[in-house]
Amino acid sequence: MKKQNQNIVAQIKVSRDYDKFLGFMEYTTLTRLNYLTMLYFKKQQPLPILEVKKLDGGLLEVLNDQESFFIAKRFNLPIYYYETFQGSGKLREKAKPIAPPLEDLENTMLFIQGDC
Repeated sequence: MKKQNQNIVAQIKVSRDYDKFLGFMEYTTLTRLNYLTMLYFKKQQPLPILEVKKLDGGLLEVLNDQESFFIAKRFNLPIYYYETFQGSGKLREKAKPIAPPLEDLENTMLFIQGDC
């Protein structure tokens, strides 16, 4: 059997050094924070893996799954992440915050709590 060359595109890394990550709370939703926390603690499902971009100063900007970052930081859990080779980083300059209507958040929370 002929051996093929394999290239590594990304590696999953793990860290508890929360200070090296740059996360943005304004790109999270309370509903997703609560949902992922519940899945982690009640159903033992792992948090989503973060996609990060290394910035010039050495910080790792969290591009996807901001909620995973904040949950891991809050409960002192390991952060699983990979560095992307896409885009230029600097999320604040490119994205708009996620802001669902307050009524949707309230209804979802009532549903999750079983109060509806």
